Amino acid sequence: MNALARIASASMVAVLSTTPLFAQEPEIAGESGEALGPIATQALQELTSGSWTFDGQVSIKEPEGQGGMDGMMMMPGVEDGESFTGGVMLHRTADDELLMMSESALPGLRLYQKGSKSLVNTTTKAGEPLSLDSLTGDLRPLFRPNRLLKWSEERALWKEVTEGPEVAEVNEAGGRILKAKLPESLVTPPGGDDFGMGMEIMNPFEATVMRAELIVAVTAEGKLQGLRLSVVRSDPAAAMQKLMEDAAMDGALELDPMMLEEMEQAEGATHTYEFSRSDAELNDTAKIALRMFRFAAQ
Repeated sequence: MNALARIASASMVAVLSTTPLFAQEPEIAGESGEALGPIATQALQELTSGSWTFDGQVSIKEPEGQGGMDGMMMMPGVEDGESFTGGVMLHRTADDELLMMSESALPGLRLYQKGSKSLVNTTTKAGEPLSLDSLTGDLRPLFRPNRLLKWSEERALWKEVTEGPEVAEVNEAGGRILKAKLPESLVTPPGGDDFGMGMEIMNPFEATVMRAELIVAVTAEGKLQGLRLSVVRSDPAAAMQKLMEDAAMDGALELDPMMLEEMEQAEGATHTYEFSRSDAELNDTAKIALRMFRFAAQ
C-alpha cells in the first residue's frame, strides 16, 4: 500500500465553521495600548499571513502531586483516548493554508486549515484512539490567524520584551519576544455551549481554559523565529474528588448536588506547543497529505 493509500484509509472528519475571515491590515497594539514597533508588527503579520515551516514538539506536564487520572472516576465530558504528544511539523503556504503533521506515522496526526474549513486525519492502532479536543482547541490561535489578528487589533495585550533572561532563552542577540495572554475565546470553539441562544451553559464536568499564553520569538531583522503556546485547562475530576473529600471530612454521607455550584476549579495539565523555524522543504509524505486535504476541501 503506497503512502497516499495509507493516508486515505485513515478516518477523516471535516468540520466547517462560519467564522468570517479577517482580511484588513490591523494596527497591532501593545500592552500599554500603543502600537507595537515596526519589527514586532512585521513579525506578527508574517505569523498570520506569511509562508513558513516550523519544527516543533507537543508536550503535556501534569501539575505537581497529580499523576493523571489513574484510579479516578470517569466524568461526563472527559475525553476518551490518549492526548497526542511528540514531534510535529507546522507549515503555512502562500495560499493561507496551514498543515500540521506528526513526525510519527503511528499514531499519526494531520491537521489542515484553509479559510473556514478544518480537516483532521489520524492513524491509530485499533482500540487506541487519539483524544484531539484539547489539541484542536489549543491551536486555534495559529489555525485561525484572522481571529488572532482581530483580537490583537481590538483588545491587544501584546507585550514586547527586548532584553533580559526571557529573550536570551528563546532568541538571538538583538532579537525580541512578543508575549500575549490569550482570552479563552481564542482557544476554544466560539459559542461552544450557548446553542446559538446567547446564554452560556456552564458544565461543571467540562474542562475550561484557566490560562493561555503565546510567545513569539523575533530576530533583530523582524523575521519570525519561534513560537511557544502554553494552555492550562481545569481538571474537573480532580475538583470533584477534592469536593467529595471535603464533604466526607464534614461528615456528609452523600454529596448534595447544590454543592457543585460551589466547586472550585482544580488546575489540570499544561499543554505546551513549542516551534522553531526550519523552512525545510516538505517531504513526500507531507506533499501527499497536502494534496489529499486540498482535494477533500473542495
